[in-house]
Amino acid sequence: ATDAASAALSGAPNRSDIHWRLGFALAGEGKTREAVQQYQASLRIRPTSNCSLLLAELLEQNGDRQGALTNCLAALALGPTPVDRAKAGEVLAALGRGAEAINEYRQALALVPDLVPALNNLAWILATDPDVRNRNGAEAVQLAKRACALTDYQTPVLIGTLAASYAEAGRFQEAIA
Repeated sequence: ATDAASAALSGAPNRSDIHWRLGFALAGEGKTREAVQQYQASLRIRPTSNCSLLLAELLEQNGDRQGALTNCLAALALGPTPVDRAKAGEVLAALGRGAEAINEYRQALALVPDLVPALNNLAWILATDPDVRNRNGAEAVQLAKRACALTDYQTPVLIGTLAASYAEAGRFQEAIA
């Protein structure tokens, strides 16, 4: 795939979609540095939310959370989608910026109320954030229960969030169960 994209790029160096596809292929091959360069080239030609989010994901996976946040914010500036908001929330939470993460997750859920990752991650922050001002056990339980119900209680990480939410709400027997 990378050979075909490289060949296409040599004939059309200003095609953002080809840079994007080549970056995607390179990321799939574990060639992070080259993938980042291709995503950045694509964004210089034509900024898109999708490319910004792919670059953010790649940067986050490689420990560059600040770079990931920069690209999440760029995606949001292009016309935020629920996925953009949820990814920004994820990066903000990883940076220890719980209140801002809560805001992004709330905005994502205002657009798509059943977005399971946003439900779960918001519940987790509300149940476990180091800053007690960001905690709300009762709301965390409601969000976590909804995420679990949407997945028929079949996803262990969601059940773990529900347990943490019950514990934050002081409902210890339900947390243990």
